[in-house]
Amino acid sequence: QKEAQSAVPEKEGEEHICMSDEELKKVFSPMSVYDTVEAAVKYQSYMHRQHRDMESWRKAQGIRIPADLNYSHKSLSTLSTEEVQKLSTIKPTTFAEASQISGVTPQSLVYLYHFVTRRSKQRDQQTQEVQ
Repeated sequence: QKEAQSAVPEKEGEEHICMSDEELKKVFSPMSVYDTVEAAVKYQSYMHRQHRDMESWRKAQGIRIPADLNYSHKSLSTLSTEEVQKLSTIKPTTFAEASQISGVTPQSLVYLYHFVTRRSKQRDQQTQEVQ
């Protein structure tokens, strides 16, 4: 029976490992493949949402944050007290500026982006109804 042993690397930092058929079966078992596929399927919707949010965020970098935005914990309930305080004090004019504030998480910035865009759409609808 063959034993696992390290071979001499061809390039610096490269390592070759010899394995017996039995060891190879343990590493590449159908069960490990099944687990990998199951995890990928299970978390696919989360990954899709995260990619969608990140794409929105890339587009949002240059979008202006309204100067009259009320950074209250009541309006932005998912933000921490520290994040609300920092945003209220600094009052960033764009999302790119907001992303530079230490202590404000990427997820909070995405939430703020969605809040601002929803608020803008609501104001546009109200303006159209008045006209």
